[in-house]
Amino acid sequence: MLLLPRLSCTLCPQGHTDVVRCVAFSPSGHLLASASSDWTVRLWDAVSGAERGLLQGHQDRVLSVAWAANNRLLASSCHGGNIAVWDAGSLEQTLTLKVGTTKLITYRVTTTAA
Repeated sequence: MLLLPRLSCTLCPQGHTDVVRCVAFSPSGHLLASASSDWTVRLWDAVSGAERGLLQGHQDRVLSVAWAANNRLLASSCHGGNIAVWDAGSLEQTLTLKVGTTKLITYRVTTTAA
């Protein structure tokens, strides 16, 4: 069993209007993504706590988020069965996959040399 130290919230950002179900740091550690039952994903500055983006497009509670290794793409899944892929720079949804009910996703981008 892994025991974690008790943390206090020194930066408690406001933004979501319902339960936050998942958070994930970007690979660089500069951004934090949060998935919420308010049907949104929000991006936060990991140091200042300032909101950096609002991702809207899911039609149900967002359950999970995961970053690609390139720090640019973010995937989120919702209870309704959609997985959305977002460009974290432009805040645009680049892809939607209908996969049935999702509970958790793992996301990894691989590239091959040309």
